[in-house]
Amino acid sequence: MIICGALGIWILVHLSDYAGYSLGALFSGQPIGELLSGRFQSPETLLSQGLGALLIGIPTIFLVLKFVWRRSIDEVGLKVALHPLVRGAILGLLLPPLIVAILPTLGAQAAIVTHSLTTAQLAEVLLGAVFWTLFVAMLEELVFRGIIFAELWRRWGWWSAALTSSAVFALAHLLTAIGRIPALEFGSTFVLITLASLLFCALYSIKEQLWLPIGFHWAWNLCLGSLVGATMSGKAHPWALFETALSGPGWLTGGAFGIEVSPVTAVLYLALTLYLKR
Repeated sequence: MIICGALGIWILVHLSDYAGYSLGALFSGQPIGELLSGRFQSPETLLSQGLGALLIGIPTIFLVLKFVWRRSIDEVGLKVALHPLVRGAILGLLLPPLIVAILPTLGAQAAIVTHSLTTAQLAEVLLGAVFWTLFVAMLEELVFRGIIFAELWRRWGWWSAALTSSAVFALAHLLTAIGRIPALEFGSTFVLITLASLLFCALYSIKEQLWLPIGFHWAWNLCLGSLVGATMSGKAHPWALFETALSGPGWLTGGAFGIEVSPVTAVLYLALTLYLKR
């Protein structure tokens, strides 16, 4: 029941995404289906989606938490704390470039080019990405760590709760990537996401509050997608500060899903998890 209820909250809050997509469709003149599918993107639509996430999505998280899940922000570890957010963000900004730098030493190739964005376009892309990735990080950390992991931790112990909540996290991300990654990669992708996600549980359990994993999750997504410009969760990011194209063995680079499921990422995440749980 805990898992089903938490996933229901995840889906319910994501309905607020339509506000940003509707605004983007209005500004771009494109059908909303083109934006929802990802077939059409522009700096203006990315900014619209980010503003929708900031002005509607994030407030919806708090409203659903209070009136649907009926918990206070203190109970789920969501009382605002700036220092853990910053510490997590620093870690999230450092790891993607580190992983991209390590992969060529193991046999992959990384081609990095800069995009010819105007200053205005870059500002729109980055501002929209900052808001959108913050919304995603807050929602996913609340659902998968603040609700599922925290509730199961009290009942089952740390490792059982961490593995279960991480497996649910992995499955949810795989379901959203259907059609973008080969079916043969589903098994290995599921295992690697599950193992990597243990780090989020370890970050949460330091003080049983969400802002440290939120900061890490936020900065990781922002850096990987909008700064480094690598494939993330099976999605390419055509509007980014850089564009990073990785080639080489799929098992090393993460294949169609991206470096989130590279064994290099999994090893680094697991090493950090074990260090924090020592």
